[in-house]
Amino acid sequence: MQRLLPPVIAILVLLIPAVILVNGWISLSPWMISTLKWLPYLIIILALMICVVFYNSREFCLFLTLFCIYILLQTVIWQKLATINKPLLFNIMGFVLALNFLIFNFRKERGLLNARGVNKILQLVAEFIVCFWLVKANSAILVSFLGTSFFPQPAFINKLLGQPLLVFWCLSLLVFAIHQYTSPALLRAAWGLTLFTLFIGLNYSSQPPVTSIYILIGALILITAIIIHAYHMAYRDELTQLPSRRALKQQLLSLGKNYSIAMIDVDHFKKLNDTYGHDAGDDVLKLLATQLQAVAGGGRPFRYGGEEFTLVFPGMDVTEATVYLNALREKIANKEFIVRRQRRRRRSSSNGRRKGRMKKINISVSIGVAEKRDKHNNPQEVIKAADEALYKAKKAGRNRVVSG
Repeated sequence: MQRLLPPVIAILVLLIPAVILVNGWISLSPWMISTLKWLPYLIIILALMICVVFYNSREFCLFLTLFCIYILLQTVIWQKLATINKPLLFNIMGFVLALNFLIFNFRKERGLLNARGVNKILQLVAEFIVCFWLVKANSAILVSFLGTSFFPQPAFINKLLGQPLLVFWCLSLLVFAIHQYTSPALLRAAWGLTLFTLFIGLNYSSQPPVTSIYILIGALILITAIIIHAYHMAYRDELTQLPSRRALKQQLLSLGKNYSIAMIDVDHFKKLNDTYGHDAGDDVLKLLATQLQAVAGGGRPFRYGGEEFTLVFPGMDVTEATVYLNALREKIANKEFIVRRQRRRRRSSSNGRRKGRMKKINISVSIGVAEKRDKHNNPQEVIKAADEALYKAKKAGRNRVVSG
């Protein structure tokens, strides 16, 4: 239930602008209405540039789809043109939007400035060529299908919106909700909220300012998610999800006069990799990261590199830190870690592929810790002292804490 609460709150919040504007509780000035006509173009172009910088080909294609749809809204749907079947165009646009969100949600990110990125863009071009042909052909069968009624049309649903499209929208949102619930991810959550936002905007396409506002909101949701995701990629270790060494450097700059730093290393990690395989080694590092995140005393964990981790204790001397580090060391030594042991099958049956078996193992860590002192009075020197203490812990027999 707690997983569902944040998205439900977000959805309710996103409905507020529509309720306020549609009911006329706030009226927009002519200047604001005029600004809303071109502002989505500016934001979407900015979003496309951000996608190029961060190599986000999937989001680039989504913004490109949205850009084309907004052009069609401005030049066709909101204009008095008798030569084009507007309901047909509107429903086809809606199908393309939802379909692209679904397609790119399940496609892996392969970068933008390469052959795979070009293929994605060519897919969009092909889609819009087909859409143009369908609108121009104005097929009676297609028009009849899009106008099919399955249930009484609610009053708040756009008259241009056919019930097959409405059902498809609901199904696409359901797919996003299930996928996000079973496999939570920041970008996926942002995609789902953006899609929901755009659906609200398109539903109120008879009121262009409302649609423009929701296109802006949807674009800003996705832009924000891209930037946050890029930050996590740069400052978080992909394997353990701990802050990376780059984040540690920033943390060190903000430390006060008193602090302790611990360097932690997995004992016999090479032997573990050789025995159980690198996948098992990765599992151990991930499980160890969860233990480090739960350390008492306010210690802040970082992935330093390889099998080494760093714990920073702001405002704490080495004696206090050692108490928490010993408790952490004992907790790790007494905990059973479940890893996937790799064994090689016979080549005749599986071409040398490996099959994983679950196995319980125990690991230990050696820890070196140092504090800011006169002889090492900056973070780099404290880390060096902690590293030297770690070497002493290894030499003394491992599975122990040594202060430097």
